[in-house]
Amino acid sequence: MSKICIITSYTDHIRWDNYGKCDYGDFASLNHHEYSNKHGYSYIKEIVRNDEYSNWHPTWIKIYVLKKYLPLYDYVVWIDADVITAKKLPLSVLTDLLLPEYLSMYMGVTYDTSKDGTPGNWLCPETGIFAVNTQHEKFNHFRDEYCRRYRERDYQDLRRFYDNDVLGAALNVVQPVEVNDLCAGFQKGYKTPLRHTVLGQYLIHHKAKHSKAAYSKSDVDDVCFDPDRDQSEHL
Repeated sequence: MSKICIITSYTDHIRWDNYGKCDYGDFASLNHHEYSNKHGYSYIKEIVRNDEYSNWHPTWIKIYVLKKYLPLYDYVVWIDADVITAKKLPLSVLTDLLLPEYLSMYMGVTYDTSKDGTPGNWLCPETGIFAVNTQHEKFNHFRDEYCRRYRERDYQDLRRFYDNDVLGAALNVVQPVEVNDLCAGFQKGYKTPLRHTVLGQYLIHHKAKHSKAAYSKSDVDDVCFDPDRDQSEHL
């Protein structure tokens, strides 16, 4: 069986609007951990101290965490600290998305104008959840480009220097390559596509600030996996 690790990370203090302690990350990690335990996946939650990233854009912590663990697993699945399950996610749903021929599983989002209106073509996958196949023949090339962008602060050809822009740029460098774009075939381009994908009925992404503030520990407990219930359907 492939070694699969689900990873999340968040900062101990949220800077936006002086939100304070990342309570939603603590709550959601209970949900992530139970799912991983039930299906035999490894699970890593890394909390980054606020004073360790004061000079970074907050989304950069993904790369600093991911590069530590990519060499240790066959597949690494990143899940944001504000993503939780809406209902039980069967094992087959995730494993069917992580096939060996795919370098990455992601939700493809493209833009044809930059923030200042400049025309172009940018792949900026939604990175609330995505996966990387470290056993793929093009993984090393992808990893090197992904890390280089951050190390050298190379963002001249990017729409923005965000984690999803860097992921898209690194994937473009290794083309042609097979990927599992969960948005492939959509007739409409969605900027927040999760609920329209195969994962949409199972996952909720609390992206908005008011949404993060609204959900509580009791909400997460309601959707955490109960190992004593419906085992046959979801093993």
